[in-house]
Amino acid sequence: MNLRPLFYALLIANLGTTLFLWWTHSSFFMTSGNTGQILIGLGRLMGLLAELGILVQLVLIGRIRVVEQEYGFDMLNRLHRVLGFYLLAALITHPLFLVTGYSIVNHTAFAPQLVTFFTSWEDVFAAFLGLCVLLIAISTSVAIVRRKLRYETWYFIHFLIYLAIALFFSHQVKSGDLTTGSAMYYWYAVNFTIFGLVLVYRFMRPLYLLWVHRFEVERIVQESAVVTSVYITGRNLARFIIQPGQFAHISFLARDTWYTHPFSFSQVNNGKNLRLSIKALGDFTAQIARITPGTPVLIDGPFGVFTQKKNVTGKYLFIAGGIGITPIRALAESLSLKNADQRLLYSIRNMDELVFEEELKQLNIPTSIITSQSHENGYEHGHIDTEKIQRLAPDFITRDIYVCGPPTMIETVCTALATLGVPKNQIHYERFSY
Repeated sequence: MNLRPLFYALLIANLGTTLFLWWTHSSFFMTSGNTGQILIGLGRLMGLLAELGILVQLVLIGRIRVVEQEYGFDMLNRLHRVLGFYLLAALITHPLFLVTGYSIVNHTAFAPQLVTFFTSWEDVFAAFLGLCVLLIAISTSVAIVRRKLRYETWYFIHFLIYLAIALFFSHQVKSGDLTTGSAMYYWYAVNFTIFGLVLVYRFMRPLYLLWVHRFEVERIVQESAVVTSVYITGRNLARFIIQPGQFAHISFLARDTWYTHPFSFSQVNNGKNLRLSIKALGDFTAQIARITPGTPVLIDGPFGVFTQKKNVTGKYLFIAGGIGITPIRALAESLSLKNADQRLLYSIRNMDELVFEEELKQLNIPTSIITSQSHENGYEHGHIDTEKIQRLAPDFITRDIYVCGPPTMIETVCTALATLGVPKNQIHYERFSY
């Protein structure tokens, strides 16, 4: 069922209602002909649009399942980043227009007017603190900054956004266009509906799943020099529905490992245990091998649209890079039970990254292994490019192609596939970069 028209209708309806409320309360500023009052009217509008943008951001990152399953993690993440920079413009112009406008109307300088706002207007200082928090969070989303931050640092900074939202909301319902009557009730309804959905899906649902299934670490298996598998057991696991190819946000409730990270399931749910296969990247993941059996596990998910549902041809070509083999391994297992036509191109840097080789053989999947940093007997050497795709999977154009690996690898392979004329609806990928 396609729910996108409904989502777009709700967005347009709320945008239209917000503009209507602004116009009915602030139109006199815009029709006065006075530059200062026009700026005040625009400043009020930017404040309303900023709050509405924040609510949309909460929907994008709130892990609301019906939304995530419609768009997928990758698209929601990209929309979240793009909208963040437009939101930044609204957040900055809102106080800038208001202070400038009131300074013109009151015939005072910019700085004294700013001081008056802080000392005489209710909750302005709280809103300023919220703005500072959001500016810090948005700055960490700039690519050059994000690459230098540990995931845990980035995650903690973004978690503070909830504090900023609370400060903004308090400010808006005590000043401006939404302080009385139906406008205030509408704003309460919209905000608390979104806050409620985020509370349920982002926080309460994982706790509910832990209570129902009692997830805990069963055992740890070293798959290779750099990859460790974590087997998770629990109660009534058969009722925990996972589509092969999906992932979850995982927290191991022990010291140094409680941070939430996205990991793909590397096998189908057999009703006995779940499996995550994690590569040690020098951060939190380096602690995985030290987790002890019996450690409780908080699972927020499953998520993702990297599944069989996306297939349009009935045939599969999997292209995996490094630890990107994990969701593909689960997909391949599920498809083998259906005798589906599938083959795999598996790219690794060296033999330390090679995992599931014997499992893939047992699943009887035609597999070509390509190494980029070493020459191994019987394995291809180099990177997956147009030549290798054409030679190792000559009927690629008749297959749906699932690509999983590092972001740069996904981009390179998808470019190669486009060059080869593969239709977009036959190319599937999902990035987990933050």
